[in-house]
Amino acid sequence: MLSADETQASLTGAWRLMLGKADGLRLLDLSADGFWNSFFAIVVAAPALIVGWVGIANELGDPDAFAGRFSMLVRLATVDIGSWVLPLIALALIAPRAGIGGRFVHYVVASNWASAITAWLMLPSALIRLFLSSASQAASLVS
Repeated sequence: MLSADETQASLTGAWRLMLGKADGLRLLDLSADGFWNSFFAIVVAAPALIVGWVGIANELGDPDAFAGRFSMLVRLATVDIGSWVLPLIALALIAPRAGIGGRFVHYVVASNWASAITAWLMLPSALIRLFLSSASQAASLVS
């Protein structure tokens, strides 16, 4: 588990990169340990993601059956985590052939932390969807 300072530095670095500032790369740990530690971003993003999953599961699942909503929540979680990790695995397989093997770690570390930031940026629309289910247009506007 990363310390709060390491997590903050990584999030700050990803945010700076998202703003187009190349110096954000210096804040990211691009070592082998940093590569694997960047997947801690999934844990950082989890609370915001869970709010979104619950809101969507409440809309799509059977409102009278907890099992139906829980099943939908598990499926949404599987899809989200899969869409986070599986493209990185695919890129790992083709990166050396595509000539970007030397930048693969940079991309994964930056992408993981940027995905955590994006999950938190989407939290307001997820909260609207969760608490005001009739305001789906408002949630879409906030998104």
